[in-house]
Amino acid sequence: MKIGFSDIEYAVTGYIPQVLNNNFLFPLVACDTDDFSEELFDWKDQENDYEHYSLRNDAKQIVGNGHDLSKVFSRMKHWLPPKKKGKNYDD
Repeated sequence: MKIGFSDIEYAVTGYIPQVLNNNFLFPLVACDTDDFSEELFDWKDQENDYEHYSLRNDAKQIVGNGHDLSKVFSRMKHWLPPKKKGKNYDD
């Protein structure tokens, strides 16, 4: 079909490491989400942003801000391809 992932017109979600906890309405996010679109989440809290559910915030409070958490949490990335006029990204 040669349809690029970013060309899909309806809602597309990505795999985002999350932890379910009965104390929260939404999953806890178990990765660094700085480098990808929030459109990849398959849920949306109308009152709080995704950073509110990030386990990185708890880890910073436990070990302190001076520690490097990059080896603890996976970094998720999503690269948007450059637009090609009239062509699919996979051509």
